[in-house]
Amino acid sequence: MNILFITRESPWPPHAGDLLFTKELIDSLSEHDEVKLTVYCGNLGADAVSASSNFSQANIFFGKKKTYSSIRSIFSRYPRAVVGAIDNVDIKNIKRMLVSNDFDFVFMNETSVGNVAISIGKKRREEYVGRAKEKYVYISHNVDYVLRPKAAKEEDRFFKRLVMVFDAWKYSKTERKVIEYSDVVTAISDEDKVVYERDYPESEVFKLSPGYGGQKVFERKIDITTPRIVAIVGSFLWHVKQKNLMEILEAFRDSNEAGVIVRVAGKMTNEFRLSCLERYPFIEIIPNFENVNLVLKDVRMALVLERVGGGFKLKTLDYIFNRIPVVAYKESINGSGLVDGESCFVVDNVEEACSVVNEYIDNLDELNLMHDNAFNRTLDKFSWETRVNELVSFLKESVV
Repeated sequence: MNILFITRESPWPPHAGDLLFTKELIDSLSEHDEVKLTVYCGNLGADAVSASSNFSQANIFFGKKKTYSSIRSIFSRYPRAVVGAIDNVDIKNIKRMLVSNDFDFVFMNETSVGNVAISIGKKRREEYVGRAKEKYVYISHNVDYVLRPKAAKEEDRFFKRLVMVFDAWKYSKTERKVIEYSDVVTAISDEDKVVYERDYPESEVFKLSPGYGGQKVFERKIDITTPRIVAIVGSFLWHVKQKNLMEILEAFRDSNEAGVIVRVAGKMTNEFRLSCLERYPFIEIIPNFENVNLVLKDVRMALVLERVGGGFKLKTLDYIFNRIPVVAYKESINGSGLVDGESCFVVDNVEEACSVVNEYIDNLDELNLMHDNAFNRTLDKFSWETRVNELVSFLKESVV
């Protein structure tokens, strides 16, 4: 099975959840005995070439690093993320690759490479009398036509909200076109799969939830020497993620009887970092890190409190397999297999999350029991090898 995998930017190194999903999917595909993999990254990331050199089983190509004006994207037919991902030079490169190689499948990773489907997929279908020689697979990370409009409305500033609502409309329109031109759509969770099958009953939809390729801590005991640290890991470049973090920190400022330290780890602007440090004296920030295990090694609890963001929260798996008890919204742990009261704490709002942390941060027996239950419940459920084997089998049986 010869696959061309197209993604908006290099996932090396994987500094955000979507890049981690992409990297580990590429890794697993490249290791499959029946797959010959070629990867095209539209935007060259930092240290991408050296970091990708370990994957000798895949042929990897990089477009040039993109520089573009946010204002320019307003006048484009495509949303901002697409404008900064795959440009006309990339489209020409991909066309040449399709002509000179006998690909069975083209994987389009996320809506941000939607112009590939629109500029290439449609035309190649027409060339082959309605169906392209190669089949097109849309790798969805979220149902963007649901997520993006919802996220845009979270912006408080009026004029910026108008711009974001317009961009979200373009994002929705682009994703719907991608689905229309795809032979297969993957969904990252059962909930997303239901939405796609409801809205596109003629599409082949395959559930491709994330696996876990990181380190697993098989033994850990939280004791009195473990600092009272609560972790929040993620990427905080998006305004929605920043606003969400600020709501959590505000709640802890009002209710922190246990004197916990909130450790925030993930990419953010220097301006946002300094603002948080000035406003919230009980936090520590790690804006850049290579190994999440080192970030979590001395943590007592972790928070997954996100209502907007969709999909599957990969950070939940980091917490589980590093044996960190999780406090989360119900929708934030969809697909994880965690059970409230047995393997995690489910809460309804940030105030309740603070109360749970204050109540249990020093209940060491309960914390250790909670992370043991979570680890044992999920240990054998998140194999990337199994997921890719199922995907390859599905494509062979349903599409080829």
